[in-house]
Amino acid sequence: MNPEHEFVVFRTIFNRGLLDESRANVSTVLLPLNDDWKALQDVLDRQPVEVMFRAYPSLDRLTFPLAKQIVLIPDLQHEQFPEFFSAVALRWRKLAFGRALRSAGAIATISEFVSRTIRASPENACTDIFVMSPALRSDVRANEVEDSALIKRLEALGRYFYYPANVWKHKNHTRVITAFDMFRKETGSDISFVFTGHPEGWSDVARHFPNAPLHHLGFVSGREQRTIYRKAFATVFFSLYEGFGMPLLEAFSATCPVICSNTTSLPEVGGDAVLSCDPTDISAMAGLMARIVVAEPASELTAAIERVAKRRPTSAPPDNAASSAIARLPVQFRHAVEIVLSRAHRLGRRFKRALARKRVSGVFADYWLEPRASFDTPCIARNANLFFSGQTPRDGTVSVVGNDGIIRMISLTADHPVTIEFPSPGRGPLQLCFSSSVVDSQHRRVSFLLDGTNLMEETDFT
Repeated sequence: MNPEHEFVVFRTIFNRGLLDESRANVSTVLLPLNDDWKALQDVLDRQPVEVMFRAYPSLDRLTFPLAKQIVLIPDLQHEQFPEFFSAVALRWRKLAFGRALRSAGAIATISEFVSRTIRASPENACTDIFVMSPALRSDVRANEVEDSALIKRLEALGRYFYYPANVWKHKNHTRVITAFDMFRKETGSDISFVFTGHPEGWSDVARHFPNAPLHHLGFVSGREQRTIYRKAFATVFFSLYEGFGMPLLEAFSATCPVICSNTTSLPEVGGDAVLSCDPTDISAMAGLMARIVVAEPASELTAAIERVAKRRPTSAPPDNAASSAIARLPVQFRHAVEIVLSRAHRLGRRFKRALARKRVSGVFADYWLEPRASFDTPCIARNANLFFSGQTPRDGTVSVVGNDGIIRMISLTADHPVTIEFPSPGRGPLQLCFSSSVVDSQHRRVSFLLDGTNLMEETDFT
């Protein structure tokens, strides 16, 4: 980050690692899940904030002027495909996105396609619109996982296509699998099809194809996904709408050939490194599957992947990216304190729903833990190593307990920050049992204040 500016990062415990907080000109504020907007407004009232960067449009009651905000708008999918959204979600997007389009001081977006869409929108009144192309996460760029169970499972499948996407309407799963079924019948190929992402909605799709070799692996880590890409015959990404298309970069990084849609942002991202067609044309999609399997143009695609990969970022954007964006605002708004906001206002509601499902118990919305906190989340099975960090108000110990007994016991010193790491038991529930506690000002008995953890994450609250 540019040393000429000060940066204040607003975060939750789930996005601790997004930015380097060790730099002298970076400070952080931890937002509670239950009253995040009030906490943010309190800080804005106390600090001389000049410009605020928003990672997503929102509806809020902040008094900070929108004209002094830079808002990231990743897409305007609701304008092109309103039928993909529920009535409530569509109304929310129209209000929140429209508010940003009309009044933001500057708008960041993730592709030239979305930039053109924003400029053409009748809602838009902003003239300062710029592109910040996404980059691969560090865990996606890491070496693939050495998990023998995953590798054996993939090897047992033989050759397979890979589609990394949640089962959302614009991801076009039914058409894609129909094309796959047509391809198999016409070619006699024994290739399988692997899917990852949120499993919600998958059974409703898969039941229409009882004889197709479909395999949904659910959520996977970045390293596990890289292994899946590496071993895949090709990545299939026939989405109806993308603001960018990160799976293309992920596939390129793993030198995996890609067949994808020829619409929205994907031609911009894929260039000549992909084979593409109309994602509503089932025959065309089946034809590309046949072409890449039967004709095997993988060597040509791999060479093109290498060309395109050199033109695409494989690390975090340059440190001065945010500063150059700020510099385009009026002079009186420069030399800013930048505030990076996640969608914390949504997490509060998700947090409560998670508690109701008993995935998480003994955790308050302001991250305080009760003397016994329990976690039964997908993270436990997905991560080989688990951690939680923070501090305790009183000396004592904490025991990490799984189904087979105590995994680790650690001594804690009052008001001393600590990070506790331990191997995952592979399945939940998992309990944190503290030997000491205090009664806080809200008359709650608490033992530990979380600052970060991978025992749970945002996907647990969807």
